[in-house]
Amino acid sequence: MPRNEKEYIDLDSINPSKRTQAEKKQKALVEELASKNATWQAKQTDHSYLTLEQKKGLLGVTPDKAFLRDVKQQGSQAQGFLPSFDAEVDWRTKNGGKVSPVKDQGTCGSCVSFATVGLMESMALIEKGILLDLSEADQHFCSVHGPNCNGWFPPAALDSARTYGVTDEAHFPYATAFAGATPQCILAPDRAQHVFKITAWSVTLFDAYRKDYLTHHGPLVAVLDIYDDFFSYGGGIYQHVSGQKVGSHCILVVGYSQSQNCWICKNSWNTGWGEAGFFRIAYGQCAIDGLFTPFYNAQGVVFPG
Repeated sequence: MPRNEKEYIDLDSINPSKRTQAEKKQKALVEELASKNATWQAKQTDHSYLTLEQKKGLLGVTPDKAFLRDVKQQGSQAQGFLPSFDAEVDWRTKNGGKVSPVKDQGTCGSCVSFATVGLMESMALIEKGILLDLSEADQHFCSVHGPNCNGWFPPAALDSARTYGVTDEAHFPYATAFAGATPQCILAPDRAQHVFKITAWSVTLFDAYRKDYLTHHGPLVAVLDIYDDFFSYGGGIYQHVSGQKVGSHCILVVGYSQSQNCWICKNSWNTGWGEAGFFRIAYGQCAIDGLFTPFYNAQGVVFPG
């Protein structure tokens, strides 16, 4: 269970033998990265101490196969315009910075809600110049998803953000959802007066159109496959080197670099992981560029009242 709103992974609960095994595994990974001249560095993180089952639990993408099948069928259709994009884009600094702070989903499979809420927060900054702190707990536990840590998928989460909306963090702090044995939805009496919504969302397909959108409009939600070595990511341009596939994960793409051939992404594992909670991943890695993992955009953040 979360100990407080800043710290969700309880390392004290990991027995000494498990810690030793994790540290030996970490040392072996560092040596393997060096031997293979990898483009990224490993470090011992809170997440690398977790068991495989715990790691699976904090990913939380459940693909909608029918939706993905339809996207594939539509994939050959022309986009209707000629894309143009910059060589480098990073919304953490672009136009004064339009990315909200990194948060922590803990060991709950709520990554889809963290990514979609992060997208809403970025679009509020881009469209209205206002920094919001929205409630992932409200989005995940009080919507059609229901009060559990099971996975979700971006189209359903974005539909919920459009119709049901999301309240602000003050009206449902994430940590308070875990007060009992299972996650719970806590509806504030005046929730209706503090709901933010999006007007529309859509899918952005193909490399050039994704980069066009990132250049001219804002960040995008994406899904990627996660392998065991990713939990030890400490910086650099990630490529899968070691370990089995653990599951699929939802993140926010905040930019890209043509010179480094990578996407720049915001994760939801707090700032102690990766590059202060962000990561760079090489193009073509971990299915992030596949048609079965399209990028998702959103527009028209609607404020209460």
